[in-house]
Amino acid sequence: EDKLYKKVFSTNNFDVITTNDGYFETTNPVFGCYYRFHRENSILVIQESSHEKFSNADIWDNSLELSSLKNEDLLDFPLKLRTALTHWIARKENVIVFRSFNFCAREIYYIHAYSNCNRIPYFTEERDNWASIVKEIGSMDYLVVHASCFLDIFKRFELESMMLTHHHPNENVYSIEFSRFGVTFEFDEDCNKFKCKEVTGYSLSSEQHLQGRLRGLHHYLILESMNSKKVIIPFGKIVRRGDGGRIGINFVNMSNCELSPTHGGAEEELRFFIYDIHPRFNTLESTNLSGIIFLAGLYIATDSSISNEEIGMTGMARAIQLIRQCFVTRPLSEEEFFCLGNVKELARHHSPTLYLLAADVERNSASYRFLSQCYSDGEEPLNYSSKETAEEGSAYAALIERTANPRLLLSRTESNRSLGWHNSKRRAKRRRVLNRLIEIEPCPVSKTALDDLHSSFASMWTGIKRASSKPYPLQGSTSTKLEEKVHGEMKLSWKLHCEEKEVDITLDPTIVHDFEEMEKVVVSLLDEIEGYLFLILNGDPCRHDIHWHAQALNFLRLADEIPVAFKRDMISIACNRKKSTEFNPILSENAQDILHDSVLVWLELLVLGDKIDFLRSFDDPNLNKNK
Repeated sequence: EDKLYKKVFSTNNFDVITTNDGYFETTNPVFGCYYRFHRENSILVIQESSHEKFSNADIWDNSLELSSLKNEDLLDFPLKLRTALTHWIARKENVIVFRSFNFCAREIYYIHAYSNCNRIPYFTEERDNWASIVKEIGSMDYLVVHASCFLDIFKRFELESMMLTHHHPNENVYSIEFSRFGVTFEFDEDCNKFKCKEVTGYSLSSEQHLQGRLRGLHHYLILESMNSKKVIIPFGKIVRRGDGGRIGINFVNMSNCELSPTHGGAEEELRFFIYDIHPRFNTLESTNLSGIIFLAGLYIATDSSISNEEIGMTGMARAIQLIRQCFVTRPLSEEEFFCLGNVKELARHHSPTLYLLAADVERNSASYRFLSQCYSDGEEPLNYSSKETAEEGSAYAALIERTANPRLLLSRTESNRSLGWHNSKRRAKRRRVLNRLIEIEPCPVSKTALDDLHSSFASMWTGIKRASSKPYPLQGSTSTKLEEKVHGEMKLSWKLHCEEKEVDITLDPTIVHDFEEMEKVVVSLLDEIEGYLFLILNGDPCRHDIHWHAQALNFLRLADEIPVAFKRDMISIACNRKKSTEFNPILSENAQDILHDSVLVWLELLVLGDKIDFLRSFDDPNLNKNK
């Protein structure tokens, strides 16, 4: 049996006749083409005739011959062209045609003619007629084999042998394609950057290092736009490698609609996740559930005993936060379940809290799966009372005797759900009795100063209202109380809409300068109030000689027994003032109230700053003229 024949024709058999030349030739056309088979020096030679609709002369005059690349001088080509495509040689025209392995699908991907290997555009007419395409390949992209310094950067994401570099002869554009991921970077000479076609508006950043985050991980690329950044990370199984704490990602093949380990084949289909870098909190964010779970795996794999300076906590604590976001009212998909299993594997013997939370998410998914009857025939539900879960439960019982950091512990509900008991009584035995709590100074940014800013902001333009005579456009029945209430709300909304539409706004001529000055004031106030808030929560608001617990708090923060507050934690304090005692347990009730009000002022300043920043963006000369 010939391996190449089996790979191209699979189990297909043909009715053949013997020609005068000793060839075996198919008696009937197969999808418009005839085939000939013969042996030459013990090698099976396969020929394909021209298609009946493209040839009026002898169909064997421009035939193609299936060949193995071993006999051709193309070994420097990328792996995809050597292994993921078949190679048909047109002896008469001296060209090589690259097609897929399915002999019925005759769409041409590349043609190697003379000195260039040209890529055939996807929407080319008669894409299966190589004879007509050869006449037009001079205007098509051609493959470039090179050793550029840029490849060293792209190798962080994909193997160099899997990259395809093309050059367009007319537009002088170079592009680097990651065919397995479906990602293409085009080099823009005007801005001297590689633009990503799949992530619109973003280009490869000159800085390819995530400062202070995901230490040991190198499988990612950073993209940047005018005012934002994104990170793309390939999807796969996260593993810890023994070489200096490096983190690896074993790619997962998704070409057969199932998750299977990759074998380095060029025909495989791989996936990647896109993460936004939050402009204010500087954290990686994803709206995709699989991406959130995968990111939790990255954080636990890169965890260390030292808090991450960019996110204000350890990787373990951030992973716990992310897994808490994964409780959904539906069964998990296969991809999500794969990522969650990877998290459990990484968390085992390392973080019992994270393991129990991940198991709880699995249990939640199994409940919804049972309700939706998604089990296939013969499939048994997972057993969540396993030996591993029991071991992690015992490890968690030991953990709560060592730490009081709320970021590393389960909540009351989570503990009851996973273990059947809560740890509040155990922690109460270790809680010190504080004889005296501290008071703090009032916020340096008063509510009055904030109101003055809002007044100055509103006075930058004046509006003159004109009476609107537009009637309410919807005339419906109001026979029921529900209809009457709905129409009442819609009438009020319509009235407000008409009033806003009929307002003539007059801008101050110096408004751009006024915005710049106000922005400076807001930034100065934000710096002042942030310094005040972090001093109270993380610093030392009282002298050591006045309160004897103050010095101990610094050591507890250093040992990660007490969490360090960052900007993201202000949101939880704004919702619940008691949260401030997690960061500074010696605050009095009055101090908690002052701190809570200060956080609300900080949030209002942020909103005002965002409004000014948005309005100032309209003065950007790079903005579209239709602003």
